[in-house]
Amino acid sequence: MMLKLCIKEKDMYDLLIIGGGASGLLTAALASKKGIRTAVIERNNAPAKKIYATGNGHCNYLNERAKSAEMIKAVLEGVGIVGSKDEEGRYYPLSREASSVARALILAAERNGAKIICDKHITDVVKRGDVFKALSKDGEVFEGKSLVIATGGKAGIQFGCYGEGFRWAQTLGHSLVKPVPALVPAEAADDISDLHGVRVRGEVSLLCCGERLSSERGEIQFTKDSVSGICVMDQSRNIRLGEGKDYELSIDLFPQMEKEELLLLLSSQKDRTGDPLEGLLPSKLKSYIEKDDIKDLSFLSSKLKDLRFRVKGTKGWSDAQVTSGGIPLDEIDMDTMESKKLPGLYFAGEIIDYDGPCGGFNLANAWRSAILIADSIDDGKLD
Repeated sequence: MMLKLCIKEKDMYDLLIIGGGASGLLTAALASKKGIRTAVIERNNAPAKKIYATGNGHCNYLNERAKSAEMIKAVLEGVGIVGSKDEEGRYYPLSREASSVARALILAAERNGAKIICDKHITDVVKRGDVFKALSKDGEVFEGKSLVIATGGKAGIQFGCYGEGFRWAQTLGHSLVKPVPALVPAEAADDISDLHGVRVRGEVSLLCCGERLSSERGEIQFTKDSVSGICVMDQSRNIRLGEGKDYELSIDLFPQMEKEELLLLLSSQKDRTGDPLEGLLPSKLKSYIEKDDIKDLSFLSSKLKDLRFRVKGTKGWSDAQVTSGGIPLDEIDMDTMESKKLPGLYFAGEIIDYDGPCGGFNLANAWRSAILIADSIDDGKLD
């Protein structure tokens, strides 16, 4: 869309940030503290909407195993985000409320002088000379010497994540790794409605055309049509349907035992109770397995170690925690998050082609990219 001369132009900012989520707000807080004139343009009627819902409202905002975790922790404490670590290395705010994280970011950005402008739907982004121009749907133009696209991906579309930043990046000369939902339940091709509500611990392996791609242990959850749980959602990042690829989930319900050891247990239970599965599985799962009327205990042992479910896809964007795909990393200077294709253009957070496992790794990516941008931009660079 062409920018019309009749449109009233806004003030010029040193740094224009599109997206008032985790990475956008932290970039604003840190950059404005250095005296850089900063504005955050947010499509929603308030910033940080996705943060409020993170971690079921508790906000697991960091993991001790994430890249640069100690540095990130120190920076977040500097803006008022103080937390504690659980036994798995996940950090939560001391309040156990995601709202504490959201408010701390908003207050830090505003206290340091950043302007947060909400209810502005940006439709087009261009660069004219040395100036970036962002055109809103209502006809306003926002200008900046540098631009950060921090719009996230498409995960959590109910929070205003529509993937528009991908289109702007392409308009500005970047390519795109196809975005797909990640950290999302796997949809079963088989009828698993009888397993709805079952929770069981085990080891899940993702198979593609019969070959094992990945494995993870943890709690497995069943719904009427999908298999979920962190151990499944982490591996959903590897599901790429199409091109003749078939995916299956292989569940080992007794990963702590070898097949022979499990066979002895089944035999003992049969001798004691008359039923080899008595007391070993949740009742719904036991009934599901018994539908095949398996008489041979060796075969039953094998099935319990390799219970298969065909995968027809994954749940969609509204169920996804993050986006897999985005702006290719080789098109970005990963020390500064600046575009290699267009000076002054930066990318923060989920819009880049990075997706980590559950447990605070994806927010760590958002924080780290914001810190790198703020560290790389200074008044001299923006002159």
